Amino acid sequence: MLLDTETFRFLGETIGYWLQTIAIVASAIFAGSQIRALRKQHTSNDIQWKQRATVDAVIADKRDATLINSRLMYAKLKENNTDFNTIGAQSLLANEKENQAILDVLNNYEFMAAGIKEGAFDEEIYKRMKRSLIIKDWEKLELYVRALRKREQRDRLFSEFQWLAEKWMAEDDA
Repeated sequence: MLLDTETFRFLGETIGYWLQTIAIVASAIFAGSQIRALRKQHTSNDIQWKQRATVDAVIADKRDATLINSRLMYAKLKENNTDFNTIGAQSLLANEKENQAILDVLNNYEFMAAGIKEGAFDEEIYKRMKRSLIIKDWEKLELYVRALRKREQRDRLFSEFQWLAEKWMAEDDA
């Protein structure tokens, strides 16, 4: 004997209504789980991409002949206890080679800091590789940057590098 689905009712509705409702709810739950899985995968891919981009950028720095030479000159300036405030306050042409080396180093740090701030690079990996160097170089170059900002009347010069160094210094203090 078959059950008459039109006359049999549960909570005032037919069996067909309840089957359809259960199918819709099950479909919605499945779709939600699929969306969560895709978001998790996307987040994982995004993290891997940022990590790879960070490592690639650091490796590229080590192959850039101009940046390597600029870092060598900058290291000599630091070793000789150069007054970076004086160099920054003077015309860029007054100490052309020194300024070019310092600006190359600063521009490299600014690029990486901006990439970290915008989420293009992975901060934790870069921090593990460069934290001490970033902080020490900001402490050394802060007077140069402030003098350059004043001379050029551009108070946002190298502000991303400053932001990153000060952020990491504050984390040490916390």
